[in-house]
Order: sequence, then C-alpha cells, then structure tokens
Amino acid sequence: MPDLPPASTDALRPELTSVAENGTAPASQAGPKTTPGAGPSASQSGGVPTEALASGSAPHNATMAWRTPNPVRLGYEVNASARGRSWHAQGELLWQHLDGRYEARMEVRAFLLGARSQLSTGRIGSQGLEPERFADRGRQELAAHFVPASASGPARVVFSANTPEVLLSPGAQDRLSVLLQLAGWADAQPQMLQPGLSLNVQTVGAREAQIWIFVVEGLQTIELPGGRLDAWKLTRQPRREHDQRVEVWLAPQLQYLPARVLITQTTGDFVDQQWRGSLPP
Repeated sequence: MPDLPPASTDALRPELTSVAENGTAPASQAGPKTTPGAGPSASQSGGVPTEALASGSAPHNATMAWRTPNPVRLGYEVNASARGRSWHAQGELLWQHLDGRYEARMEVRAFLLGARSQLSTGRIGSQGLEPERFADRGRQELAAHFVPASASGPARVVFSANTPEVLLSPGAQDRLSVLLQLAGWADAQPQMLQPGLSLNVQTVGAREAQIWIFVVEGLQTIELPGGRLDAWKLTRQPRREHDQRVEVWLAPQLQYLPARVLITQTTGDFVDQQWRGSLPP
C-alpha cells in the first residue's frame, strides 16, 4: 500500500497496500455509500486463532485452501489527507504470475508530487504466496528480504533500513502481498467469510513486522468510481498506540481482490483507494 510521495505525506507511511471506511474517516472525506448485504451461508468457522501473540510470530492454519488470482491490472482513484492537506492521485495494482513465481506492484502517482510504489516478489506455494522481497520506493527505496530457514539459522526477514531482524512464521506476508493472500483465501473458500471470524497474518513492512488481525465484518454493496460492487469488508484493528486502522473490501467480481482499501492514522490522516476499472496486465 504505497502512500503519496512527498515529505509532507510522511504521516501516511506506510501504505495505500498495499490500500478502508465510513466510521473512521474525517467528516470531510467523501467515501462510497454502503448498504448491508447477505453473504453466502457458511458451514464452518475455521481460520486462524486470535490468542495473544508474541511480536514477530503468528499462528498458521495449514489447512486453509488458496486460489491464485488471474493476472490483472486494477486502477484506483486515491484520495488522502495528511496534516490538514488533501491530495488526489491515480493508483494501479499490477498482479502477474508465471511458472510458480509472482510479482505484485502497487503504484500511486499524484500531479506535481511524483510517485510512490511498492513491489512484492516471490514464489507461489500450496498455501499461497511466499514473498522473497518487498520494496517500498518513495524518495528512496527501502526493502525487506525474506531469508528461508537453513543450516545457519531459522527463517527470518532482513531489512535494508538496518532495523533488527525478525523471525518469520509460516504464512508470513508483506504489506502488499497480504491483500492478494486474503483474496486467494476468500476465493478458494468463501465460506470462511463469516462476520466475526478473525485471521492472523504476520505482515512485514520495510522496517518491521507486526501481527495483523483481520476481522470479517460482513458483505456490503459499495458505490465506487468503477461502479457498484458487492464486497466483503475486513478490518485490521490497531493493537498498539500508533497502529493504523486498515479496512479492506474484497469483491467477488474482482476475484476477491481489493475494491477499496482505507487506511486511517490515529491522527485522523487517511488514504482511501477506490477501484475505478480493470484491464489485462
């Protein structure tokens, strides 16, 4: 979820991804209208437990199925507010895969402000994405490298920012791949989308890793620049004082890829990414 690029938008860092909803955005923000919808009936409550977790580790449900989304290019309208200033930009998520490898790139461009992008590359395994490198590029590039377990040590992530290394858990994602991982889970087993269900994902950014707990809120009909879509809303609630609130809408019509992502800071600053159209990659 890349942010807008200039220094004045640093409060939004990190991400559009990586890129949620009416209740948390400022009153001046014009978000899409939503109406409740009735989701498919669910036959099980599976998923990952949400017990207290130690930093840098997360439980992994090895039984969760995953379906690879078809390659696609999704366009977004992006609105943001930082330190009392509003911004508008164009965003694009490019998703491609071939021969068991994938590349996901999210880029946001604003007139006179330049671009900000995130790139996730890695392998596709039986349980979904297995990131190898995550890069966040604005005025400079910061990267996280996923180092597999070997005789010399356990699986870990190494940061170019020289922040402390973090042990990796099975199923760990980066801040961009996590949205695609959620989409593949939902597409393979839509019965898991039950209101109240929680999913834990160890999520790696350019400087650190955290446990992100996504809670399924329900199916909504949302009005977007690209039209009206039914989408499942999932929310990542803050766990620490300055954590971001991340709200994601996964649309079945888009292979459960994000139709909208809203990231809200504790200061009230926000980045709101809304789908405007799809093209071949």
